[in-house]
Amino acid sequence: MPILKEMCKRVGAYISVVGWADTKGHDPNWYWKYQWSKEEEDDFEKWLADYLYANKETQRVLLRGYGSQTKKDCKEAAEEFVCQYGWTVEEVCGE
Repeated sequence: MPILKEMCKRVGAYISVVGWADTKGHDPNWYWKYQWSKEEEDDFEKWLADYLYANKETQRVLLRGYGSQTKKDCKEAAEEFVCQYGWTVEEVCGE
């Protein structure tokens, strides 16, 4: 839960928008409701990789398919998490 709380905090979202379908306030399209910049996404990925590396219990849950659970594994897991569950990235004009 600390991961989703941090992700929501960064875009000003209430944690209740993210959750199971039977959760009060849950929106099934929650991931489309908020955006962050590429820089914000990269910063969250770094935060998450550091968090995973420091929290062995969370690491065991999110890195089940990874071998040694090294810092590199934590970084890859963070990238995968953001790809699957992160907010959409704002489009920047001219890019």
